[in-house]
Amino acid sequence: LYHGEKTVGITIHKINSKIDEGEIILQRQVQINPSESLDALIKRTKRLGAHYMVEAIKMIRNGMVRYKQNRPEEGSYFSFPKREDVRKFRGMGYKLL
Repeated sequence: LYHGEKTVGITIHKINSKIDEGEIILQRQVQINPSESLDALIKRTKRLGAHYMVEAIKMIRNGMVRYKQNRPEEGSYFSFPKREDVRKFRGMGYKLL
C-alpha cells in the first residue's frame, strides 16, 4: 500500500537454504481493495494463502506441479514498517487497522 501497489502476490514455493528463493509451485495475484486497511489486507491474504497451500499440496500429490524457477530480481519484498514509515503511511490517508 505504501508504494501504491494495486495487487499483491502470493507465492507457494519449495523451501531451500535461502529465504523465499525455492522453486515456485504456485503463484497468484490478488487485487488490493482501495479502502482496505493494511491489517485487513494481511488477514485476507493469509486466508487466501492457506487455500492456495491446499491447492499446491493437491498439485504435488497428483503430480501436476510444473516448478518454475524463482528469480528474486523479478519479485519484491517489503519488511515491516518503522515508526517513520507508519507516520508517512497515515499521512497518505491509509489505515493500519
